[in-house]
Amino acid sequence: FYTSLDAVIQQEKAFRVTLCVYPMIVMLRLFKSFAAQPRLAMVTETMKEAYQDLLHFSLVFIGVTVCLCMNAMLLFGQNLSEFATFPRAMHSCFRMMFGDWDWEAMEGVRRWTAMIWFWLFMLLIVIILLNMLLAIIMDNYMNVKQRSSGAV
Repeated sequence: FYTSLDAVIQQEKAFRVTLCVYPMIVMLRLFKSFAAQPRLAMVTETMKEAYQDLLHFSLVFIGVTVCLCMNAMLLFGQNLSEFATFPRAMHSCFRMMFGDWDWEAMEGVRRWTAMIWFWLFMLLIVIILLNMLLAIIMDNYMNVKQRSSGAV
């Protein structure tokens, strides 16, 4: 009985994952329909134009993020469950990018090391790289907007 029940549960999970594909297809069709309206087309055109820059930026961003997450795992992983494994460290660093961190726990492990790592993370990821991402998108948006200045 339990093996049959487990098989049904696994099929239901696979079915739910398959159902996630449909909204994505609807979203892509919505983006395709943006081309009919000039102002909405600026969104998709910006992403098309920024594709090359975003690809190169993502290589740098992923490299820096993986390095800092690995450092966090090595520095804090023995003492903090948030950094115990690499996926947990990635998740914790992702949350830190948006302002959600537990400074007291990090400070309790190694105060100076935590302070240096934390400020390095904030400087490189939050201040420099996320602002570079915004600059890439805005620069390409301004180029697209300038080309389509006749859009009503």
